Amino acid sequence: MKLTKEIVGGALFIVLSVAVWFLIPSQIEVITDSRINARFVPRIITLTLMAFSAINLVRAILSQRTAPDSPGSTKKMDSMRVLILFVTFVVYSLLLEFIGFEIATILAGCGMLAIIRIKKWHYYVISTVFVVLVGFLFRTFFYVQLP
Repeated sequence: MKLTKEIVGGALFIVLSVAVWFLIPSQIEVITDSRINARFVPRIITLTLMAFSAINLVRAILSQRTAPDSPGSTKKMDSMRVLILFVTFVVYSLLLEFIGFEIATILAGCGMLAIIRIKKWHYYVISTVFVVLVGFLFRTFFYVQLP
């Protein structure tokens, strides 16, 4: 089996999401016994990341069986890009406490778009507007102060 960027990326993000899943209880304090609390949204996001990573990994492995010499086999630079994306997530999680949710998320989102070589400027704008909108919704309607 050849390691493609889809296989490496899927495996890395599964490992990342499992690590985040186990870190959520130690990082987010809960005052209420309700099922919907401060851990709810991070758990949903983590489960979604885990599910999509697993789907991507399975699809990549199955596609290798049908096309053994696929042109998507990884090059050294593709592997480096996946590793850089993983490091970006780690740095993002460390920066959250120091510069806050909105700034850290905008920087990480735009950085990841640049790493995967997205050239359409409106993707950067959409990413930024979405982060600001989520921050506004959480502060205004859910009364949740993001880091």
